[in-house]
Formats: sequence, C-alpha cells, structure tokens
Amino acid sequence: GLTEAAAFDAEEIDVYPDRLEARAGCRTVVHALDREYRLTTDFVRLSVEPRDPEEAARPFTLECEGVHEARLSEVGFETTCASQTLLANGLLRERGEPAQRIDASRVTARGRVEVHHFGQLELHGAGDLFTLDATGIGRLEAGDDKRVTAWGRFAENSLPYEMTASYVRFDPTTLDAGSPRVYLDATLLPVFPTGAGIGGFTEARGDSLRVDAQSVWLLGNAHVEGIDRSGKKLVLDASSVRLDGDVKDASKVESGHWIRGIEAIGGFNASYEEGGRASGDSFLFTRERAVLLGAPADL
Repeated sequence: GLTEAAAFDAEEIDVYPDRLEARAGCRTVVHALDREYRLTTDFVRLSVEPRDPEEAARPFTLECEGVHEARLSEVGFETTCASQTLLANGLLRERGEPAQRIDASRVTARGRVEVHHFGQLELHGAGDLFTLDATGIGRLEAGDDKRVTAWGRFAENSLPYEMTASYVRFDPTTLDAGSPRVYLDATLLPVFPTGAGIGGFTEARGDSLRVDAQSVWLLGNAHVEGIDRSGKKLVLDASSVRLDGDVKDASKVESGHWIRGIEAIGGFNASYEEGGRASGDSFLFTRERAVLLGAPADL
C-alpha cells in the first residue's frame, strides 16, 4: 500500500507508513518519472512522502547497500552500475504519466563503482564515485591520487578505446575526460605496405578529452603517437589535436580500424620515422592530402 510504482522481492521486508525496508537477496523495481530502476542489492530502503491530492507525483528517496546491479533505463539509453552504496532521489510515476525529465532526479553511487553505459557511445568504467543528474549526464570519479579506468567504443561499430583519466563525464552522445591517457585500437596513418603489414595502434594524451559522433578532440598540451601498418612511428605535439573517426577499410588490407584524419591547431611539431619533421601553426592530414600552415611552416 506504500506505492503502486514499486515492487520488491526479498527474504525480509518491513513496511512502515512512510517507507519500506528490504534485506537479503533484494530485487527491486521502481518506476520514476524520468527513468526505471531495477536493482539487485543486499539492502534497500524506499522512503516516500505522503500523498498530496494537489500534486501529480510524490518525491521518493531510494537508499541501497551492497549494490550488485542497478539498471537505470531511460528513453534511448541505459546505464548500469555496481557499488557499495547507492542513493537516488526523484518523483514516482504512479498514475500512468509518460516518462519525462525532472529537475529533482539524481543518482549517487559510492565505493568500488563499476559503470556500463549504452547510448550512441559505449562506455565501461571503474572508479570510486558515480553520479547521474537530472539531465542524463553521468560522471565517474576516482579517489585521491587515483585515476578512473574506462573502455568501450566512441561510436557504434567504431573506434575501440581504453583510457585512464582523473574523471569521465558522459551522456548518450558525448564524452569528456580530464587528464586523459587514451589507447586506440586504430592505425593512425593510412599507409599500406606492399608486404604483410603489422597491426597499428594510437596513443594520445592531453589536458582534456572531448568526443562526439564525428571526432576525438585532445585539448591543451596534446600529444599523439602511433605506429602505422609498416611499423613506422608518427609523433605529434600541439596545443590541440582532432582525430577523425574511423571506417573499416578492407579494400587493400585486412579489415581494421583507421583514423581518417588528423588536425593540429595552436602550433605543432611532428615527426615521422625515417620520413622527416614538420612544424608550424596548424596541420591537417588525410588520406588525400597534407596541409601545413605557419609563418613560416617548416617541412
């Protein structure tokens, strides 16, 4: 009788006028206005404010311990997490209201956090603190002197990555990270050796990272290096660097991930093993052409 917007299954359930507590093997479903919660926990407490006939929805607080899985489903994407504790606030969906965004919603998970997010980008991460706000923006952080670990794909069927960072912030279409060190399973230069090629890779770091559906931006003190299919290394340092997303190219060599283009701005220095050096104000490289700008540019 507490609310028709939640369901519980556990070894022990205690019901009070304003809350419900469940212990041991808890499986909980809560229907909120903005998302659905499906939880597997050791303990859960759902507190609900008294019903006000003039209000369409009632505020709730969800407190969990020993969170084995928390599945947070919204229209178009889903985020799951595991943690030692989880706290969620929002409004219950009790009268068949359609899903909608609300300002009061927030999720906070603490302690040995694992996060999995599936939207237009894919992210799996580990840290100490995870928050999900009312706008659907997630943020994963690590404790003192530690770093977040994350991996996934920057877009569906696109660049696979691994990275460490001071924090990772994401929504269904974009990702930001602080002080990132990123490893991309992708060849940096479209060089096709005549013989058998080797697998290429790309490593990148900078002050911050910004990823959208088209590009990967390293902003501030950007450093990118990679090995092409012939085994030669390109090293690029610049104020900021943009890496274009990849395509799978099986026309000349076996299928694999490729960086389509590289752009450096704010001054750059580049070197290509056994192939020379370049510097200038900006640099653009694609499979079709290379453009260097500067006063002067040097090659």
